[in-house]
Amino acid sequence: MERDIRARFNLGTCAILISLVFCCAGTSFALPLLDDFNDGDLTGWLSLHGTWTAASGYATQTDTTHRTNGYVLQYASFAGDNFSIQADLWADPVNRSGHNAIGLAFNIQDADNYYVAHFFPGFTTGAFQVRKVDAGGSSLVVSDTALGFTPLVDTPYTMRIDGQGDDYIFSVKNGVGDTGFDFTLNHTDTTFTGGGVGLVHSIFVSPDAGVGHFDNFKALTSAVPEPTTMLLLGFGLLGFAGTRRRMKN
Repeated sequence: MERDIRARFNLGTCAILISLVFCCAGTSFALPLLDDFNDGDLTGWLSLHGTWTAASGYATQTDTTHRTNGYVLQYASFAGDNFSIQADLWADPVNRSGHNAIGLAFNIQDADNYYVAHFFPGFTTGAFQVRKVDAGGSSLVVSDTALGFTPLVDTPYTMRIDGQGDDYIFSVKNGVGDTGFDFTLNHTDTTFTGGGVGLVHSIFVSPDAGVGHFDNFKALTSAVPEPTTMLLLGFGLLGFAGTRRRMKN
C-alpha cells in the first residue's frame, strides 16, 4: 500500500514537472529588457527615422523637422502581441510650447506601419494621443485626451503601455516611477498585430521644436500558454491532489 502511494505521488509530481517544462517552452517567456543608456551607445536599437544618439545616461532624438508620424527608435530584437513597455521621457523647451511630443511606439511592422502613443509637454492637460501610421499615412485613433495634469518641459515623466492582443492600456505618471500612474486609458485597435516596440519623438511645428530625451527603457513580452499545455498542468495537479488525499486516508 505504501509503495503504491509513493508511486502515485511520484507520478503526480512528474506530471506537474513535465507540464511546467512544456508550459515554459510553449509560452516563450522573455527576460525583461532594461536599457538605461549608461553605456553611451545604441547597440540593439534600430533608428527608423530621425537622428538618435546616446550620451550622459539617456537617449536623445535631435531632428527638429516637422513629422507628426514621429521619429522612431525601435528595439531590434523585441516583438510580440503581449507586452509591457515603459520609459522615462522628457522634452526640451520649445519656442511654441506644446508642439513637441514624446512617447512610445508599438506593434511596429516597418518604418511606415506602426502605432504611436505620445503627449505634449508644455501643453495644458498634456493632450495625450494615439496615432496609427498606416502605409506612411497618419490618423488619430485617440484624440487629445487630457492627462489630468500639465506636463512641463525639461521634466521627466514615466509612460507605460501594456498590450494583450488588440487591447492596450496606456499609463502616464506625473513624475517618474513604476507605480502610482496618474493617467490610464484603455483602447482597442485591430489594424496591426505583433511587431516591435520602441521610443518616439514627434514634431508638430518646425523649426522651433525642441529635443526629446528618453531613459530607463523597460520591456517584457510573453505569449499566452496553449490550452493543451494548461490541460497537462491540470492533470498533474489533479494527480497530485488525489495522491495527497490517499496519503491522508
